[in-house]
Amino acid sequence: MQILIADDDAISRRLATHALTGCGADLSVAEDGNAAWLHIQKRRQSMVLILDRQMPGMDGLDVCRRARLLPAFPPLYIVMVTSASDTADITAGLDAGADDYVVKPFNAAELK
Repeated sequence: MQILIADDDAISRRLATHALTGCGADLSVAEDGNAAWLHIQKRRQSMVLILDRQMPGMDGLDVCRRARLLPAFPPLYIVMVTSASDTADITAGLDAGADDYVVKPFNAAELK
């Protein structure tokens, strides 16, 4: 399985990478939504997307919506990770197609 961490904040990318290191998956990172989208289109195996909601270019909601239009195989599991924590933000992420929503600052064990 592959895990793609897409976040424009270098510290957030580093924290997520550290939290998920050793989980048995191939970890990749993207610095924005456009880079994440290119990576997603090339997938050849199951993928977990860890998407920041607010990124320059294509934001996490847009990446999520586009990813859900792709063929269902290989499967995608999408986790929206963001500091936006009110009910409307969570609902928007889930409505865009996210399977889960984790609020920053996240607990490493919760993300794993």
